Amino acid sequence: MQSIKHITEQEYIVKDILSMEYIYDLIYGNTSRMKTFKEISKFMDLDKIPQMVLTILCDNFWNICEALDNRQRYHLKRKILNTVRNAIVDRCKGVATSLIGTDKVIVLIDCYPKEGKSAEDFAIEIAKYIKAYVKEKTSYTVTIGISSFYKDYRQLWKAYEESFQALTYSFIHGNDSIIQFNLIKPSENMDYEKHLSDFEQNLIRYISNNSLEKCYKVFEDICKFLTLTNDTSEVIKSIIIKILFAVVQYCYNIGVDFHFISRIMIETMVTILKTNSFKDMEEIGKKLLTSISNEIKNLSVKDKNIVMYRAATYMEKYFTIDLKLEEVAEVCNLSQYHFSRLFKNFYGKTFVQYLTELRMDKACKLLKETDLTITEITEKVGYKEIGYFSRIFKKNIGISPKQYRTNS
Repeated sequence: MQSIKHITEQEYIVKDILSMEYIYDLIYGNTSRMKTFKEISKFMDLDKIPQMVLTILCDNFWNICEALDNRQRYHLKRKILNTVRNAIVDRCKGVATSLIGTDKVIVLIDCYPKEGKSAEDFAIEIAKYIKAYVKEKTSYTVTIGISSFYKDYRQLWKAYEESFQALTYSFIHGNDSIIQFNLIKPSENMDYEKHLSDFEQNLIRYISNNSLEKCYKVFEDICKFLTLTNDTSEVIKSIIIKILFAVVQYCYNIGVDFHFISRIMIETMVTILKTNSFKDMEEIGKKLLTSISNEIKNLSVKDKNIVMYRAATYMEKYFTIDLKLEEVAEVCNLSQYHFSRLFKNFYGKTFVQYLTELRMDKACKLLKETDLTITEITEKVGYKEIGYFSRIFKKNIGISPKQYRTNS
């Protein structure tokens, strides 16, 4: 397609309409007009029917459009499209159109005679040029998704799906990025839930003892981990909100004001859902952690008993794992000796006694209300060996787990 400034208005209108129809037929797999594709390709100054697709997203398009009326929005989209068209004329054989009702521009590239990786490398160079050209000519930035190479034009609908899917990871990569579908690989051999559970526990541990810098580090590690999962922005946001909610729930349980904690959690959730930036999401999370940490400090000054509430709340949440006195003492920011003495004076029982009661109560509940095996229950209440669990159970309850289930 000739540069827009070098063709007449009539030629531009014809090629504009034809470009849209041509691209739509190819990316949506409309085979009814396949015979005309080669003729149209020549009319579009293409050597061959294109083999790759770029989907271009104008960064923050809908935020930019909030202050614009429909006419202005239309002209903005045309400006981006025309700029992209001029860019591809400078560097390759290609054709572009905008997707109706979206903020995206579709570019089909003719890579001939390049194939395979050579063609994909060529597409990356084109994408880099388009990105820089649009920024120079319009001051807007764009993010570009790149498909795989498809020699058979009947597979271009797959190429379009790939380039579109690549853009779903723009939240992680950030604005002004180029994202290749071929480089998006699902994480392998990753204990997903275990990692997230450990992150959440560490976050609660450090927020509890006011180690704010360690909180920041853990939250940064969570965010970094999520970039490796290749999840979509919606999934990543939901995970972050879920983890922050667990922290907020813990803080409410140790005595932080309900109205305060509810307000900042709702504000944080709304802001995270609205953001299009992974980096901004990270800062939003840190802001919440800072507010909570300050509130816990203030509460600790007003109520000296909060340190023991922290211990009990933490134990009630994590008694199902291999919980150590040293870890709970750290949560309270106390030495093991000082913690043990304060805990016994406050609750009238030792750390081990309190922990065992929590585990026995849970074990009894599971024996009564579920069909889980005793081995499964052993693991669910924080013990590693069924023999040891059975001895502790009989010592505290008076009968064996099997007898207890039978009697229930």
